[in-house]
Amino acid sequence: MLVIDESLYFSKGTTRKCFIHPTNENLCIKLSLKDQGKRTPGIIKAIDRENAYYLKLTKRNISWSHLSQYCGDIVTNLGKGSIYQLIRDHDGKISTSLDKFLEKVTVPDDALLGEKLQTLYNYMQDNSILTTSLLARNIVVQKGMSDYELIIIDDIGNSEFVPVSEFSNYFASRKIKRKWQRFLKKIDITIPL
Repeated sequence: MLVIDESLYFSKGTTRKCFIHPTNENLCIKLSLKDQGKRTPGIIKAIDRENAYYLKLTKRNISWSHLSQYCGDIVTNLGKGSIYQLIRDHDGKISTSLDKFLEKVTVPDDALLGEKLQTLYNYMQDNSILTTSLLARNIVVQKGMSDYELIIIDDIGNSEFVPVSEFSNYFASRKIKRKWQRFLKKIDITIPL
């Protein structure tokens, strides 16, 4: 059993808290917010669906250039957790979320942002990567020395009752485009899709 304490905590999402892995600072452990002995069925289903989808991506041998890699599950003193690659900037700091980044910049001020969004969109299309939701808080801005990349860290998977998008590149492409149209409208940015 891996022991985690609150000093390793760094972020919280809708359903999980994130902790730096105690023996590898380049990994994080996501633990259910409700996992103090009882995990609610909805949270369990969402986590299991996401992890199963990550395993499918691994079998497809996709590029992980713009997606935090899933590394399996682990039992901790705080419950069962999922291990993921922790995205860090060139200086070792944990990368900030796109929603926080957008509070500080606008597209005219940062012409690179439109290009990086286009790259992320193309990456998802090229690898047929589906998301249950596409939100700015689930994407981080990984800063390099003079550049940055956008990397998805959460809400990967397919929530379709009949998962046709997983078996058809055509339907996957259409679904990705629809999610991106909604996402771009929400963040008020236009890029060619």
